[in-house]
Order: sequence, then structure tokens, then C-alpha cells
Amino acid sequence: MAQDAPHGGLSIRWGSFSPLELARFKELLEKPVRLKPATVYGALVIRPREGKSYLFPKPKHETPILLGEWWDTNPIDVVREATRTGATPNISDAYTINAQPETKIVPIDSGETNLLRVVNAALNQPLFFKVANHKLTVVGADASYTKPFITSVLMLSPSQTTDVLIRGDQPPSRYYMAARAYQSTQNAPFDNMTTTAM
Repeated sequence: MAQDAPHGGLSIRWGSFSPLELARFKELLEKPVRLKPATVYGALVIRPREGKSYLFPKPKHETPILLGEWWDTNPIDVVREATRTGATPNISDAYTINAQPETKIVPIDSGETNLLRVVNAALNQPLFFKVANHKLTVVGADASYTKPFITSVLMLSPSQTTDVLIRGDQPPSRYYMAARAYQSTQNAPFDNMTTTAM
């Protein structure tokens, strides 16, 4: 495993490990962990085994896109209150892309194909995801390959992941990507905001 993976993700290497690497991994697993609520944020990225390739053309770059929520309160308290009362959880204060409530830039060069690993890390909210003027080729969902298909919009349930190829086939410019809530129940409160990136 490597913590210095691109874009801050965790990279998993398949194959044999040295006795020192195995001992270090065992030490990490046995170490007591104390985490503060809502402080761990990232994507677990699984790549093909060494010497193997994807079932689709290799992308130029891979970028995790984490769709999440911003809370001005402790999200653990939100879950506890919903569990205690049996009501729906309070709504978040904002949605985020890669932990930023404001615009974040994800560069894609003209003519290249990149892989976006889109993750819905929201607590309890299905989210729509779209990149302006671009088609997305879905090639995987929840760590499994899919038969590729083209769409312009994704809908992800909480904790769902979707791997999509995006091609820089539009005139060079800045194109927004956006995430917005899916409202499935009338008169139920939900965060009616949109988060964006470029």
C-alpha cells in the first residue's frame, strides 16, 4: 500500500510483499485508532494487478471526485439524533466536491481521456452529477467493471461509486461539474443547493 498515491488517495498494489512490508502492515492493523468524527475523507482506489490492464483503454489521468456534505454541526450528533427520534436526519449546510463547498478545478487536457472515480460520500442523500457539455462513459460501479455505456448524468446513492471516462473533446475552456440532491419525497426537507467544480 502507498499513502503517497496521486490525488491523496490510497493505492493498493497486488503481488508479493517483503517480510518487512508485511510486518509494517500487521503493525498498522493492530495499532489502536482514535479518530475524530468526520475527519477521515478519501477514496480507496483499486487498480489492476501489476502487468494487467483495465478492460478499457488506459486513461491519461485518474481523479477521485468525492461528493459530500458540509456540516456546521457534528455529523455524528446528526445521526444520533435521527436514530434517537426516528426522524430523518437534519439537512447538511452545503454539498461539496472533494471536501470544498466552493469551486475546485480538475484539469483535463484537450484530446485526452481521463478516469473520474465519482463517490457519493453524503450521509443520507442521493446525488446527481454532471459535467457541462460532456458525455460520461460509465465503465465501473462499486469496484466492478460494467458494460460501458454513455450518459450525460449520473445518479449515485449514498456510498455508491461510479467510474467514468471523460474525454476532452470540447473546445478548450472551463466546464462546470456539478452535484445536486435528488428529492424523492414531497414535503420532506432536503438540502436544495448545488456544488460545483471546473
